[in-house]
This record gives sequence, C-alpha cells and structure tokens, in this order.
Amino acid sequence: MALRISGLILALYVLGGVFCYLVAPDATENANVQMPVFARKPPGFVSTCVVVFDGKTEGSWLTGYRQNARYYPAVPGTLVFCGDTAVFTDPDGFTQKIVGGKIVERRHWLGTDLLGRDVLSRLLVGCRASVGVGLAAALTSIILGLAIGATAGFWPGGWDAAATWLMTVVWAAPSFLWAVAAAFVLEKGFWATTLAVAFSIWVEPARILRGEMRSAREKLYVQAARAYGVGAFARWRRHALPPTYGLILILAASNFSTAVLLEAGLSFLGLGSPPPTPTWGAMVFEGYPYLPFGAGRHLALAPGAAISGLCVCGYAFTEELRRRWTN
Repeated sequence: MALRISGLILALYVLGGVFCYLVAPDATENANVQMPVFARKPPGFVSTCVVVFDGKTEGSWLTGYRQNARYYPAVPGTLVFCGDTAVFTDPDGFTQKIVGGKIVERRHWLGTDLLGRDVLSRLLVGCRASVGVGLAAALTSIILGLAIGATAGFWPGGWDAAATWLMTVVWAAPSFLWAVAAAFVLEKGFWATTLAVAFSIWVEPARILRGEMRSAREKLYVQAARAYGVGAFARWRRHALPPTYGLILILAASNFSTAVLLEAGLSFLGLGSPPPTPTWGAMVFEGYPYLPFGAGRHLALAPGAAISGLCVCGYAFTEELRRRWTN
C-alpha cells in the first residue's frame, strides 16, 4: 500500500511538471505576470485588473504562452472608468487611456510573491525544474555508476584501481560541496544544474555496483559462460548485469530524492536556473526573510512543503522498493 501511495504521489508530481501550464492560473511563460501593487498578498486574495490584448497569443501548453497583453491593476485611485474607456494613473502621476480592455478577476489561492506574481502558478511551473533536474540527474548518475563502478568491479586491474581512487576522492567531500563547485564552473541553466547535481551523487551507485560486479564475476553461471568461450563484455552484459536491475532501480529512486534536495539547495544559493525561471529553492530564498512575520510567510512555506512532500514520497518509495527487493 505504501508503495502504491508514494508512487501515485510521485506520478502526480511528474504530471504536474509536464502539464503545469495547463493547470496553472497564470499560463504565461515562467508564470511571470508582474503586478507589484499586489505584492505579498495572502492566500485567497482576489485581484482585479484590466487586460488589454495586443495581438495573437503565441506559445503552447508545453512552453507557456508569451505575454501579448498589458495588465493594469484595478486599485482604488488608479483606474477611472468612463464607459468603454478607462483612465489609468501610475504611481508617478502619469495618466494613460485604456481602450478595449477587459476586466479580469483572479483568485490567488496561495497568494502573491514580492512582484505580485501568482505563487500557485510559479509553484506548478517550478515543479518542472525540480522534477526534471531530479529525473535527469538520477539517470545521469546511474549511467556514470554503470560506466565506472560496474565495469571496474567486473574487470580488475589498472582500471579498477583508477576508478576506486576516483570514487574515494569524490567520496571524501560532501555531495553538496561538489555540487556547488560544479555549479560555479558551469553556466547557470537547467542542464548545468543537472550535470552539477549528477556529478555529486554518482559515487554511491558506482561503489555499490562495483561491489555487486566483484561478487557476480565469481558466480558459477558467469564462470560457466567463460568456460563456453563467451566474451568478457557479453558475460558482463548478459549474465552479471541483469541480476542487479532491481538494485539499479532502487539506486535511481534514492538518487532522485537526493537530486531534488541538491537542486533546491543550489537554487536557494542562486546557483540554479536563472530568473525569471521559477524554482522551488529560489522561491524559498525569496520568502524566508518573512517567516517570522505573518505577511509573506506563505512565500517560503508553500515551496518548502512541495520540496518536503516530494522528497518524503521519494524516500518512502525507495524504502518500499528496497524491502521488496531484499525479500
């Protein structure tokens, strides 16, 4: 039951990241409609604005829609309606006539951030970055673990000694320090963050798979294949590696949760995807100064709860996989 529940929640996270623009109230690219006059509003706040569409909407549900509209917040003292025309007065006292505008009311279920953007929309769009980096980094770390650890364990000698030395060096420092160092070297972006996170978490699967391969190469069925003249690579691929598929799945699930935490940490330090791309770690950074206060506390609590829920479900899913595999 725990495996199904955690797996279902993880599937909802993945689906939320893929179809984020279909369910987000603000479906513009990066959910970046800014209305500073509505900054730090509490959850449930309803904003009213006049929207003037400038042309045809561009974009798709996969990448978001470009802002081909202008937004004028309907705050008392800034908008005066005269029939079909409205007069907008900005904070500097300049006035502008608005013709053909449409009055839009929108409820912000999780409030607004420091620039008046919808927190729920940015939370959903940020799910794509966190889940995407987690999946890509976990897959990359498993590939590195297979390429280095699994091969070093099956072919002893100089390659095994060199791989063991490399794993020992990387293992000597905490994963987060390697991730920070790699993020400093690489440019900011999705793939740079993925490589930085993957570089910091590949050692554990490599060490475990190396030990499994050292044991597998002494198995009777592997020795029998060698006696029949089967080549070394064929023995590794057809006989030694398949029994570890369940273990590889467990390692991938474990590294996924670790990758999500590392990505959130890098984004919190400003080393993740650059603005205006929303990431959960960056959203926590924007909101944590307001945690002691009532107004703005939701800016850190909402993404923090999303990160916690994803990691807890990921580790629960991993633990259930491990329990079933060992039994």
